[in-house]
Amino acid sequence: MTMTYRFAGFAILGMFLVQPAFAQDDEEMSSKEYKVREYLKLTGAEALAHQMLEQTITSLSAMPGLHPDFPQEFRNVAAETSFTDMTVPVYIEHLSEDDLDAAIAYWSSPAGQRMAAATPTISQESMLIGQTWGAQVGEEAMRRVQAQ
Repeated sequence: MTMTYRFAGFAILGMFLVQPAFAQDDEEMSSKEYKVREYLKLTGAEALAHQMLEQTITSLSAMPGLHPDFPQEFRNVAAETSFTDMTVPVYIEHLSEDDLDAAIAYWSSPAGQRMAAATPTISQESMLIGQTWGAQVGEEAMRRVQAQ
């Protein structure tokens, strides 16, 4: 596996949550797990995951030297796996049912729904700002190193 493929895989791993490919029946889930999944749904994590996946695919498509079939195959593999399933236990460990109930109440409210709807756009705009900022910081750091 080349460094480019390894980097692409690791980079995307922490960037998004995806809908479980094979969702469990409600009866198989504990009350707390059900609440975590409801929280993730209400917060718009699934929509954000899709947006981030598409942005990643676009970035991968522009990478020089990357096999042309890799971006589509990356999408195919992402559709078969569930980062959500892997992260649910983390939420279960760190949040109480009372915390989840309060979070669900907020995200179910009109204000919470508006925030969830705005989050993908806010994230996208913030990412662009972060890229610009990172480039500026990098240029300034290089200028200072070269001036020494």
